Amino acid sequence: MYSSPDSDSELPYMEPPSNEALEPIRKPPPYTGTPLFLFLSDIKLFFQNFFYLPYLFIPLYPWKSGPFCELYPCRENLIGITIHCILSATQFAFLVSLFTLSFLPTFEYIGYVGVFFPSSGLKSTEDGFTRSWPRHDDEAWIFLNGICVDAGVFFDLIQCLIQRALLYATQDVRECYILVKNALLDDHKKKVILILHSQCGIEGGMIIDWLLDEMPLDKLQKLEVYTFSNLANHFSNPYRGNGTRSSVIPHIEHHVNEKDFVCRFGVLNFTRHYTQNENRFARKVFINRGGASAESALS
Repeated sequence: MYSSPDSDSELPYMEPPSNEALEPIRKPPPYTGTPLFLFLSDIKLFFQNFFYLPYLFIPLYPWKSGPFCELYPCRENLIGITIHCILSATQFAFLVSLFTLSFLPTFEYIGYVGVFFPSSGLKSTEDGFTRSWPRHDDEAWIFLNGICVDAGVFFDLIQCLIQRALLYATQDVRECYILVKNALLDDHKKKVILILHSQCGIEGGMIIDWLLDEMPLDKLQKLEVYTFSNLANHFSNPYRGNGTRSSVIPHIEHHVNEKDFVCRFGVLNFTRHYTQNENRFARKVFINRGGASAESALS
């Protein structure tokens, strides 16, 4: 049994309906639409939540996590913010120039575009400080960060639209899939924790779809997934059979801020449908009522 959106509007969490009482459907789930339909739907959704964009950067104060807050005015954060401001301005100018420089010869135009595409991939955050932490060799912890890590906000947003509309797996999706799969197949690992933030909710959703396609049930039972400000349009986790309410992946949590643009563009939009035929977002969504920035969801 599930509640309506109105009845859970004050609850700290919302749980999409279970697989019980599934009925025949007349049309496919929304996330399986054509790329053009999904792209236009995302553009429409962007403008519907346009006025929530400022909540990506507020509140500027207080810094509840101190130096760990992204906007805390320490030297490292100020350098990062400055670089991203320069990067955003440069990318905006580049996008405008694509139209103004379209008269260039084909190969010159392609070369001009090519120099702006950043090279990226998976990077480890392990250093001397983290190596001093107590070891848990029977666990694997994998964290995928989100927007504004390397490519910049404009290119990352464009990549999000492409990934959601085309289910396009970038190189980091394929590399992380290998990491997660190998960790699940490692008999020395009793638990595999996958943490996803923002854009990487899309990537993690694709990884889970692939794992569900080929991994044995007993291996998937080791997996735990936690998402923050999830941008995905679906998140799969079927039940193991008709006679049980136990899911294939035993533990998935989504943490969101109610006023965060990223959350409203992702998980909050795709969990507001309260029939199983419309919703494909598995497990509970924990909501920070009135919460604004993506930063506080991680606090």
